Amino acid sequence: MPQKPSSKKNASPKRYLEGDQNDGSPNRVAESVAIHYGARPATLDKASRISARRIAGYTVSNDVWQFAIANDLLPHLEAAVRLVRTCFPTVREIDFEYVVDPEIENWSWITIAIKVSGTVDEVLAQMNRFDDEMIKQVPIDKGGKICLRVGGLQRAFASMKRN
Repeated sequence: MPQKPSSKKNASPKRYLEGDQNDGSPNRVAESVAIHYGARPATLDKASRISARRIAGYTVSNDVWQFAIANDLLPHLEAAVRLVRTCFPTVREIDFEYVVDPEIENWSWITIAIKVSGTVDEVLAQMNRFDDEMIKQVPIDKGGKICLRVGGLQRAFASMKRN
């Protein structure tokens, strides 16, 4: 077998043994190992590496997620969203916001902001039902950190002004 040229100057080329080695000694030929890595995909920005945080199927901000985790609110927020869907049959939009009270130090909460349609009387009745069910299903210390904001009644208010 032909000898391979060495990349080192003044180094003698390594010989490869031919065929079977019958003397019982192991093959002692050693070669350097070269490791080749394939091209690495472009690095993603930090925001895209973090998987989306979801509560009850809705994507939430990191602030909402961290507050919910720190205060053990996940099951209670999911219950609140379930109640929103039950109590407000015309809900069009659900969003979560982390709110820090500007007047009371160290007081914050998560607001579930919804948009609904219907008359003012219908929506007030739905809000009362929601409040009653929240009191029954969510402990008071956890419910105090969850707020509901109902919007989307511009059409209802506009029709009230005309009457």
